[in-house]
Amino acid sequence: IYRALFYICITDITYLAVIPDYSGMPEIVSISDKLNHTIAFFVLALLFDLSFDFKNKVYAISILMGYALAIEVIQYFLPTREFSLLDILADAVGVAAYEGFRGVLVLKEGFIDESR
Repeated sequence: IYRALFYICITDITYLAVIPDYSGMPEIVSISDKLNHTIAFFVLALLFDLSFDFKNKVYAISILMGYALAIEVIQYFLPTREFSLLDILADAVGVAAYEGFRGVLVLKEGFIDESR
């Protein structure tokens, strides 16, 4: 189920990254662009961790950050969007926040396997 949620999350993030504007979206989407990035990548990192068994965390984080970079490169070529290093930084903050919070989740027996 986590893998399905991960793919749904990737699809939603990609959709939001390429639509011209958020005018038709719920109010929560337009709260703060950087906060949206941070929360989205926190959730993405959580679902990625629960979906795939990567022993090498650097490799897993590289995949997530590669996706973040890919989104920004795509946005560079869209007329209503722009490339933003601050967006990538906000994505990295979300991933780092998850990695910091992961220790708490490991303490919850059965939520995340300690051996991973």
